[in-house]
Amino acid sequence: MTAQKVRLVLGVVIIAGLIAFAFFAHNYLSESVGEEAVIELIEEQAATAREEEPEEKLPAPDFEMTDIDGSTLRLSDLMGKPIVMTFWASWCSSCSAQNPIFQQVYDALGDEVQFVMLNLTDPFREPRETAMGYIEENGYTFPVFFDTFGQAGAAAYGIRFIPTTIFIDSEGYVQAIAQSALNESALMRGIHLITEE
Repeated sequence: MTAQKVRLVLGVVIIAGLIAFAFFAHNYLSESVGEEAVIELIEEQAATAREEEPEEKLPAPDFEMTDIDGSTLRLSDLMGKPIVMTFWASWCSSCSAQNPIFQQVYDALGDEVQFVMLNLTDPFREPRETAMGYIEENGYTFPVFFDTFGQAGAAAYGIRFIPTTIFIDSEGYVQAIAQSALNESALMRGIHLITEE
C-alpha cells in the first residue's frame, strides 16, 4: 500500500472516530443531565429574570414556521399566553424520551399554556413526512409545528442541542431555557415560572 493510501485510510478512520465520539458525547450529555441540574438551572434563570428591570428582559425572537396543516404563521401569532417551545426531531432519543411527558402535561393543562413542539425539519434527515409519521405512530396530540424555513427558529434561538425547551411568559419574554430532556418535575418548574402572577 502506498503512503498516500495509508494517509487516506488513516484520515477516514480518524474522521469516523471523531463522528462516533461526537455522537456518543451528544447522547451522553443530553441524557445524563440530571433532574436536579435542570431544575437548578431553571430556578437560577428565574431568579435572574426577577431581578432584571423589564427593559432588560430578553424578548422572545420571532420567526416563521408552519403548522400541521401546512399554514405559515409566526411565533408572535401564538403569544398572549405562556409558551413552552421545544425543539425536537424524531431521530433524537432524548426527545423521544421526553415527548410522552410533554403529552401528559399538555393533556393536563389544556389551553392554559401554549405548547409549541417545533420539529427541526429538513429535506434529508428529518423530512416533514418522517416527523408526521412519528407523531401519528405515537398518537401525540400536542401542537406540532415545523421549522421549515431554513430552520429559522433554531437559528433565532441559537439551538445547538436537542431537545431544548424555551419557557416564554405571556408578555413574550424568555424566562428560562433547558438544554436537556425534561422529566415532569423539571417541566412543571419551568411552566410554574411562566404562569405565576
